[in-house]
Formats: sequence, C-alpha cells, structure tokens
Amino acid sequence: MKKEIFILILVLLASSAANAQEDTFKEDCFSKKNNQELKLLSQKKSLDPITGPLYARDAKYPAKGMDWSTSYFAEPWVKISRTRPKNRGEAIEWVEDTCGFNAYLAQDFYPQTFWCEGVDGFGIGEVIAGVISIQKSHFYIAPGYNQGIEKRNSQREGFLAYSRPKEITIYYLVPRVVDTPQGGGTRFNDIVFFDKQTFKLGEAPGWQKIDIENYDKIKSYVSKFDSKRREPLILVAIEINSVYEGNNPKYKDKTCISEIGNVLEDSEYSKQYIKK
Repeated sequence: MKKEIFILILVLLASSAANAQEDTFKEDCFSKKNNQELKLLSQKKSLDPITGPLYARDAKYPAKGMDWSTSYFAEPWVKISRTRPKNRGEAIEWVEDTCGFNAYLAQDFYPQTFWCEGVDGFGIGEVIAGVISIQKSHFYIAPGYNQGIEKRNSQREGFLAYSRPKEITIYYLVPRVVDTPQGGGTRFNDIVFFDKQTFKLGEAPGWQKIDIENYDKIKSYVSKFDSKRREPLILVAIEINSVYEGNNPKYKDKTCISEIGNVLEDSEYSKQYIKK
C-alpha cells in the first residue's frame, strides 16, 4: 500500500511540474503587448498606483518580461517565425526565442546581454524598468550594446555601432508587496509611483553609477511595508530622452541598455566588461 501511495505522489508531482511548464510557456512575446502604461509615468503624482503585478526574471515566465518595457527589439540577429509550432517541444523553444531579447535581459546580471527599444527612430520616449535594492543609495546602468556585431568585430565596435541613452529620466516605483508566486520567483504588487530624477549618462562604455536623489525619503517610505515585503527591492524605470548616436547606419536606429541593477557587490560594477 505504501508503495502505491509513493508512486501516486510521484505521478502527481510529475503532472504538476508538467502543468507548471505548460503555464510558463503558454504565452509568447509576439502575442503579448509591451507595457504602454510606463509611457505615462511622467504624468504621475507621488503615490499614484501602477498596474501590477510585475514578475521578476526569476519567476521564469518569459512573456512577463514584456511588462517591463514599452517596446523591444525582438530579432537583432535572426528572423523568428510568427507561427507557433504544433509540436510541444518546438513550441517551448519558439516561445523562448520570441522572448529572448525582452526587458528581462536588463536584469540578468550580465552586461554582455542587452535590451534595445523596438520602435522606428532612436527610441526617444521609450521606457525600460529594472529592479534595485533600496539598501544602497545608488544603482548602476550598463548602457549600450556590448557585443560584437559580426564575428570579427570587437565588443567596442558593437558598442559604438548602436545608439546609447544620453539624457534619461529615472522613475522610482515602490512595490508595497514583494512576495513569491505559486510557481516561485519574485512578484511585485501594490506598486506606486514615488519620485523621479533626471540624469546624463557618459558616452564611454562601462558601468555608470547613479546616486538616488531623495534616497532617505524613499527608504523611509519603503520601511513602512517591511512586513509585506520579502526582499528590500524597488523598481526603477528609465526613459530615454536623448541618445549618443551610433556610428553604423545599419544599427544606429536602435538604442540599447544592457543592465540595470545594484544587488551585486559594488566591486562587480567596477569591472571592465568590454574587451578591445
């Protein structure tokens, strides 16, 4: 009898895992729209609500990355079919491909991966959001595209080929609830707009440090909700106001950001990640 019960438990666990994977890949990034509400942040007043929840990359729902930006460049390298394959395994791989370059790449801790806006022109007014810890009074941005554009190109040539943000507006969004959804990972809910600041990024490649204006005020507000927050995290949304124009006509109409964050040790953000 015990053996039969054990086998039944294994079957149920396997079924649950299969269903979870099915749910994870049910939605693709060609069918899901980007988050246009982020374009309205400039009109928000302090404590105005922001539609949620938002799921961090560790929740492992690829299409949820669409909620973190107003557009994305889906196919920087190869074209992807617009038709979902009927074969389940191929469909899962296809969903991953459609979501492969969405805003989650700016919160994966790797400055060599990248997000680029996906509109015509230089992406003025486009917005991408990321996650930072409020335990630090600063965070970092890795602007630009930080890979070679062809096998023989250097990372520096790739960086210069695409456009990079120059002047930006930073919107600080406070999730008053940070918890774990049923499938695992991190979920942000009950989100409010709190503050904003402008900043001019440098033109050179590499991590750029941004000191948070009104840091004490933001941290004090966040601390009121510690009992509802699994992690001391807030969100930052970056709006592109102007750009350093790329030098390659084939690529310069795309403006890119490779990483937004501060949760690693500060020493990690002093490392040079672009090779000659």
